[in-house]
Amino acid sequence: MRSRPGLLVALLLLAQAAAAERIERVLAVVDEMPALLSETVALQRLKPYDREQALQALIDELLMLREASRLREAAPTPDEEQRAYASLLAKLDPAAAPRDPDALRRIAWRQSVILKYIELRFRPQIRIDEAELQQAYDEQYAGRAGAPPLLEVSKQLLERLQTLALDKRIEGWVAELRAAARIRLNPEPLLPQS
Repeated sequence: MRSRPGLLVALLLLAQAAAAERIERVLAVVDEMPALLSETVALQRLKPYDREQALQALIDELLMLREASRLREAAPTPDEEQRAYASLLAKLDPAAAPRDPDALRRIAWRQSVILKYIELRFRPQIRIDEAELQQAYDEQYAGRAGAPPLLEVSKQLLERLQTLALDKRIEGWVAELRAAARIRLNPEPLLPQS
């Protein structure tokens, strides 16, 4: 009889340990890289995505990472990685601790690599000429009374045009990566939204 309470306590402790164990789920496989549920949920908490949008964003990041990681110079320093993590933490609700800090750290590292790669590979290719700058100025200020002179707003216009051109290059790059990728979605239904 004495062994029964001991057995019951052992079973209860085992059940608690099993309940506390985190089980990861692979939602998709992108060129043999897993797209994990934990990272999909973390992306949902960072941006106003539904589960499918978050999964597609994660797939895009994995594709970009695959290519970006080939460039050694794109590896983030520990300080860059920590700043990226802190930036992501700042986007979360301050009252709530991150549910999965490891997933958030993986996202921070991955995004650091990708951003560094984009800065090294694509940013130097962006050129805005005088005609494009003049056209942007005319579109924004043409016919407005008291419009600032072009020289006064050229820096802001140039930055906006460069950002738009960079975004377009990135969209094209991601489309190329997707076209060449093997993406296999997990056929099982997704878990309920959290």
